[in-house]
Amino acid sequence: MTPAPHSISVRSAGSTAATMLQSGSPLTVAAVFERSFYCRDSDDRWLCFLRDDLEPGPLHALATGWPEQLGDHVFEGQTLAAAGRSILATPTFTVEFSEFLPWQPTTFPPVNPPLLRDALLRLRQAMRRLAPPDTLAGQLVGCKNSHETDDGWQKAVLAETSRGLDMVTRWLASPSDDSLRDAVQALVGLGPGLTPTGDDILAGTLLTLHALRQTERAAALATAINEWGVEGTNRISLAHLRAAAAGQGAAPFHDMLNGLLRCDATFEPYLWRIDAVGHSSGWDILTGIVTTLESCIQPAPR
Repeated sequence: MTPAPHSISVRSAGSTAATMLQSGSPLTVAAVFERSFYCRDSDDRWLCFLRDDLEPGPLHALATGWPEQLGDHVFEGQTLAAAGRSILATPTFTVEFSEFLPWQPTTFPPVNPPLLRDALLRLRQAMRRLAPPDTLAGQLVGCKNSHETDDGWQKAVLAETSRGLDMVTRWLASPSDDSLRDAVQALVGLGPGLTPTGDDILAGTLLTLHALRQTERAAALATAINEWGVEGTNRISLAHLRAAAAGQGAAPFHDMLNGLLRCDATFEPYLWRIDAVGHSSGWDILTGIVTTLESCIQPAPR
């Protein structure tokens, strides 16, 4: 039996999502999850429709009116085609976007190295309290029992991502084509999940380089990912990496970077939001952020 049609209304859309919605081009449903679904267009641009209680981001179209069982109405391979000026539809599902608000991340303040060094120290203290010990973030800040796991495969992934993170640090300290290629090839597609751990680390690195206004380094890393990493990961993760290459990620990471650059008094609220991003993706992106900041900010004079 064909389910009755259902409609959602987009209330907020990031830059990529807004461009795709307003283009009038049909979208192909590429992946369906419990609280979201991804679509792509003929130019291989991607957007994600999500419930409006989730965080905004460049690929995100936050919408209201979701059905109880999304999978009863949206199916992989369906085409969402224009059914009006601000409507996309299939026979079983309609997306209305006449009144959405565009979302853009906030502008980063200037870098003050002494303040940022102090903020990083306090962020590490907060991470020791809140970071899951079985993540690279927990390992980075020395969480208790961060190396203790009975899962041999998880140990291997942590070891490989740690090795790739060291390569990123070496490239940041002494940029060269060889060190950049090694870092990208070591990390792209490494780990489980929709956005693998290695990709998340690279996304955090890209966002941070933009926050530090190191656009040439960000461009070099983006070029390296396009040259050596495109075939190494899935298309959804690659879409998020390309957004990060343009300096855009989900709101919790922009807000965390802004908090670090402003040297906020407390970082726990940012970390709670980051903890809600994916299974461990939030912590993996944060690992890239912290590592990049610490590599790029000169140590305090002795």
